[in-house]
Amino acid sequence: FTKQSHVLVCGGTNCGKTSTTGFMLALYALKSKFHVIVFDGANGSDWNEFKPYTEFYDAQPEHLEVIISNIERLYQERQDKLKELNAASNYDLDKPLQPIVIMIDELGYLLDGLKTDKNRYKSVVARFQKMIRVIRKTSIHLVLIDQNANSIPQEILTNIKCIFAYQAEGHIGNAIKRYNLDKLKAQGQFNFQGKIV
Repeated sequence: FTKQSHVLVCGGTNCGKTSTTGFMLALYALKSKFHVIVFDGANGSDWNEFKPYTEFYDAQPEHLEVIISNIERLYQERQDKLKELNAASNYDLDKPLQPIVIMIDELGYLLDGLKTDKNRYKSVVARFQKMIRVIRKTSIHLVLIDQNANSIPQEILTNIKCIFAYQAEGHIGNAIKRYNLDKLKAQGQFNFQGKIV
């Protein structure tokens, strides 16, 4: 994780987006002494092994506003601390605050669950967009994981510079061409920042 990065990991079921890339990012963060928070939208099935080592929560669509509120609260606490120490960002401190990585698995599913109430959905997307723009200054990094990048609004994707894209099942929509997913093998390859690996 760099000073600027949030991460998106997308791809079809059983391609390795969570069990390979998501887990590697979480392990790297833990090894680097980051505080790792996991919101698992897959009913806890994917991240069970990490429960003893992370702050872990099952997540459902109706929890999304609370999740965002808690991230905003964390950001504000850290921003107040930076202000108190007269620093513009966590990276300006001699003893930086412990970095935080927040994994949100199945974000598209969580957002889709709010679409029946258009005003609520728009409000959540607007809050998420604002939050994702500012939290990195306080060393809070997001890892968003989903099967379909098209489920995540462009307003959110705009602020993500590091994307791991695996082949999507059924060649879903614009994400195929956007991330060159049509050029990937079903297993064993992914797109990292425009390069097929």
